Amino acid sequence: MMLKIKLASFALKHWKELAGAVGVILAIILTVPFLVFTGFMPGGEEDKVKEYANVASEFGIDWQELIAFDMVRFDNDLDQGDPEEAALYFIELSVEKLKIENVKCEKKNKKGECIKGGGTIEKVVSKKSYKGKKQILSFIKSSGSSTKNIAESLREIGAKSNYRVSMSSHGIDEAMDLAKFTKVMKRDVKRILDSGMLMEMYPDLQSVSGGIGLCIGDVAPGGSAKGVTDNVKGYKSLIEKYAKKYGVEQYTGWLMAMMQQESSGMGTDPMQASEGPYNTRYPKGPNGIQNAEYSIQAGVQEWKASIQKAGGDMMIAVQTYNFGGAFLPWIKSHGNKYTLEKAQEFSKYWCSSHPSQLGCGDGVHGTPQHAMMVLKYYNNPGKASCDSMGGDFIAGKGDFISPMPKDTYTKGTWHQFRSPAWHAGVDLNVHSWADEGKIGIYSIAAGKVTRAEYSSSYGNVVYIKHKVKGKSFESVYAHLAYTPLVKTGMSVKQGQKIGMVGNTPGVPWSTFPHLHFEVHSPAWTVDKKNAINPELVVKGLF
Repeated sequence: MMLKIKLASFALKHWKELAGAVGVILAIILTVPFLVFTGFMPGGEEDKVKEYANVASEFGIDWQELIAFDMVRFDNDLDQGDPEEAALYFIELSVEKLKIENVKCEKKNKKGECIKGGGTIEKVVSKKSYKGKKQILSFIKSSGSSTKNIAESLREIGAKSNYRVSMSSHGIDEAMDLAKFTKVMKRDVKRILDSGMLMEMYPDLQSVSGGIGLCIGDVAPGGSAKGVTDNVKGYKSLIEKYAKKYGVEQYTGWLMAMMQQESSGMGTDPMQASEGPYNTRYPKGPNGIQNAEYSIQAGVQEWKASIQKAGGDMMIAVQTYNFGGAFLPWIKSHGNKYTLEKAQEFSKYWCSSHPSQLGCGDGVHGTPQHAMMVLKYYNNPGKASCDSMGGDFIAGKGDFISPMPKDTYTKGTWHQFRSPAWHAGVDLNVHSWADEGKIGIYSIAAGKVTRAEYSSSYGNVVYIKHKVKGKSFESVYAHLAYTPLVKTGMSVKQGQKIGMVGNTPGVPWSTFPHLHFEVHSPAWTVDKKNAINPELVVKGLF
């Protein structure tokens, strides 16, 4: 019953955006509000939705995209779907076939132990990419593995000495093309995603896909809107007009993103400003404003007041636009920094204090994830975006800092021989199993993420290239607990959180939560010939 209440509340707020999509009939909306969105209910059971979200996390896929994909494929009955099978349309495998060669020892110590050269190296014989269900299943079968558990099979293949398998994910558009979605099916997926219904109905799942302690960094004005509808684009000149009139023209792109989230530019109140303090002409109830230009004028004024009171913090200001003015003094007394957890905490607090208020029937006030949903439609010129969840930093001195807080790990061994090859990094072992997934991993220096993926040998791994005092380096952070908090191509600052410490079951030498940490100069190579002792780079590592 609680799920139906969630769906009914969502239907009453967002029926305009979703009208015409899968299984939605306008007449039902008007007559049976509690059942209106059972056709949009993904699988009917929250456990099934969580199963999809967990698979999305394991494969590095946006959980909302994976669920929307199968909602449309199976006419909203997720019980017919298999999340791992759906995930195959979202991922691409890069498979390297390897040849292990012995390396002659160049120098031995007095005990006869090899101290230079020796051991083995891996040489790439061939490299091939596979994407989509047909290609990936064909590769798994040809490798002699089962297709019943895709993730486990990929780990098994990668553990073989003659293979290295890396996995990356692409977005919903390519997944739909690979699955041969029709134009109508693509439209329905877009409507589900644009409405934000999944995030609104399942806010707790936002943390499943790797978002530990979601915290958005600085968001700056001056950016442009992205992914907005033609309706919103059509209002750009009016938004610019009133943004200039009220002295907030630098927020034009942000205001367009707000409109996209509020209404997709539909209806007579596209800025949803009817209940705000600057509507003095029309009724104060939902969608009371009957003139789109007046809605924009009132909405821009309300935004100006919010951003001024929030001291220029755009995330706090836009969440205030959704929650109302009471959020400002509350957030100021609770750290004065927007996080999804803080917004959820306020929402529950407000409904517990005002149980009879409209919208608190399910114990949730407003839309706690509203700020993050607006950010989704904004090209942020600041130092963080939706792709940079986490936002945490640690301080340190020097050109390079430790990738983990100093008191959280014990010393590992550099260049130890582990059949069939040398260990080209150090393992920073945490103190107990209880630390898995709870201790952050941080970039040792500013740089650019060259790879953020799941690898059969490294597990969840991040590679970052650095340029320090004219010299090039590449650092590697392996066996992360979840999908990395950064993505390929992102720029990161020194001390920025990129993931959480973890373990990769099934991979040799990954038997306990730890960070496998490598440093290469000038760059990482398959044979790891450029590996250098991390202790020589990160002063005071141990």
